[in-house]
Amino acid sequence: MKNKRLAGALLVLAVVIAIAAVCYPSLYPPHSAPTPANFRRLYIGLEQDEVFAILGPMTHSEFGRDTWQSDECKIVVFYGGPLDDTGDKRTSSGTLTTDDGKTLKLQPRTPGMLETVRGWLRL
Repeated sequence: MKNKRLAGALLVLAVVIAIAAVCYPSLYPPHSAPTPANFRRLYIGLEQDEVFAILGPMTHSEFGRDTWQSDECKIVVFYGGPLDDTGDKRTSSGTLTTDDGKTLKLQPRTPGMLETVRGWLRL
C-alpha cells in the first residue's frame, strides 16, 4: 500500500514538474534585445520608453529614427505625429530586416478581446 502511494505521489510530482518546465518561459517576459520576436511586440503609437524596454539600448539614433542592429536582424523605428500629454514620442513607422533579406513593417496595435467586445456592444 505504501509503495502505491509513493508511486502515485512521484507520478503527480513528475507531472507538476513537467507542466512547470513547459510554462516557465511564458511566466517571464523575453529579455530586451533586437530580435524578430521582440519586433512583433511593437506597434504604431507605442511610446519611445516602451520601445527601449522591449528592444534594449539602440545602436544608432538620428532625427527621429532609432536603429537596433543584432546578429540576426536590423530594426529601424521612426517617431512622429502628435506627442501625448507627457510629451513622449510615439512610433509612427518601423521596419525589421532579417539577415536573409525579409522585411516586415510595423503594424497598428491589434485590439484586445475586451476592446473588441466593447466595439460590438458600442460601449
